Amino acid sequence: MLPTLHTFSLHTIAEDVFHYSREWANAISDPRQFLLTVPDEGKIIAGLEFYFAVLIFGFVLQSPFVLGQKADFGDKARAVASSVVGLVSSAVIAMSWHVAFHLLGGHASFGGTLLVYVYSGAPYIPLLALASLISFAGLPPTLQHKGLNFATAAVLPPDFANDPSTRKGFVIFGGLALYAIIIWSMIVQLRGMKYVHQVSGVRLFFCVVFALAITAAEAPFLKELSAVFNSAEPPPALNAAQPSAPPVAPSESAVA
Repeated sequence: MLPTLHTFSLHTIAEDVFHYSREWANAISDPRQFLLTVPDEGKIIAGLEFYFAVLIFGFVLQSPFVLGQKADFGDKARAVASSVVGLVSSAVIAMSWHVAFHLLGGHASFGGTLLVYVYSGAPYIPLLALASLISFAGLPPTLQHKGLNFATAAVLPPDFANDPSTRKGFVIFGGLALYAIIIWSMIVQLRGMKYVHQVSGVRLFFCVVFALAITAAEAPFLKELSAVFNSAEPPPALNAAQPSAPPVAPSESAVA
C-alpha cells in the first residue's frame, strides 16, 4: 500500500518524503516506467498522490518568500489564487490534448493522458519554483510583490532593469532557466503522449497541430480567467460596462 498524506506522525512523514523523493527521481529520469495506455484506478490514484505531493513541496519551497513579503494581503491572495488557476488551466489543456489525440486515432484513455502530465510534467515543478525564486531575488524590493506569480511578473514595468537595486544577473539567469525548464518539460510530455497513444510520423504531426489549435481557441478564456485573479483592476469585460472617463496619467502610486 502506498503511503498517504493524511497522517502526521514524524515517522510517517519521513516515509512519505523518502517515498516521493525516490519517485520524483525516477520520474524525472525515466517517466515512461510510470506510463500506461489504459491505467487502472490504483495507478491513477497513485499518480494523483504523487502530483499533489510535488505541488505541496513546491508551495512549501516558495511559501517563506511569499508570506515574508511586505505586499498587502491582496497580492499574497492573488499569488495563491494563481496556483489554483494554474491547476484549472492544466486540467483544461490536458483534456484538450487528450481529445485531439483520441480523435486522430490515439489509443490511450484519459487516465493514460493524465499520467503523462503527472509523471512527465509534475517533476519539473520544484525546478520551476527554484528558477522563479532566483528571478524573484533579483527584483527590487518595491517590485518583488509582483514577482510572486508568473502572471504579474509578466507585466513588470519596462524600466525595472534601470533600478539600481535590480540584480540583473539573478533576473536573467532565473528567467532563462525558467523558460528552458518549461520548454524541456513540454518536450518530455510530448514524448509521453506519443508513447501512450502509440502514434508517430504524420499522424503525430496532425495530433500536435490539432491539439495546438484547440489550445489556441481556449487561450482567450484562460487569459481572462487568469486576469480575474491576478489583476487588481477589474477585467476589461467589467470595465466596458462602466462610463468611460477622460484619460488620466497614472500616478507613481498606481504603478507601484
